[in-house]
Amino acid sequence: MQVIGMAGRKGCILDVSGVNKYYNRGLPSEVHVLRDVNICFDAGSFVSIMGPSGSGKTTLLDIIGCLMKPSTGTVYLNGVDTGSLDDNELARIRGRTIGFIFQQYNLVPSFTALENVELAMRVVGKPKALARKRARELLETVGLSHRLNNRPNQMSGGEQQRVAIARALANEPRIILGDEPTGNLDTRTGDRILGLLRRLNREDGYTIIVVTHDQDVSRAADRVVRLRDGSVVGGARKR
Repeated sequence: MQVIGMAGRKGCILDVSGVNKYYNRGLPSEVHVLRDVNICFDAGSFVSIMGPSGSGKTTLLDIIGCLMKPSTGTVYLNGVDTGSLDDNELARIRGRTIGFIFQQYNLVPSFTALENVELAMRVVGKPKALARKRARELLETVGLSHRLNNRPNQMSGGEQQRVAIARALANEPRIILGDEPTGNLDTRTGDRILGLLRRLNREDGYTIIVVTHDQDVSRAADRVVRLRDGSVVGGARKR
């Protein structure tokens, strides 16, 4: 990887600096989704991003997860300006540095739990035997050793989300991004998923950033970043 533009604020594993995002920029239908967003995400922190629908939460998550580039501004990941990276380098970051958890689980329906977790490692080149071994270990970690050979339609929503968490951990990322990870779950199951995320953060040191409407998730977080109309209105770390 060619590293260009090492910078960012001290202590920030992710540093969002002056980020704006427009859709249809310059056209009559232009939408200004994010407005001069500045946030430092500290290494090892648990941060929830909250705000009303349409406030820009998911767009911000997509940008810090290197799924989308900002229209203006910079995102530094471990001091590297992600805007200086080409598509292959961004894909490598997504595969190895960031783990994703989605509201809809996004599991391959024809694969078993073991195969879903294993797949995340196979696509980045890990040998099959090592990928299978780690997939087993991760599913045991999330309490699913009895579900290794079950497919998604044979598991509850909470079990599917635990498979998704195991998959997010597969390539040993330091950052876990969640988009409403408890949104499709009942309260009891959501509490179990939240407890697992809290343990991963506090015991294993993962940086966890979660977009949520769930007040329980926000109470578990170290910090709540609040967005309104694309602007940060609370929770940003001081420069």
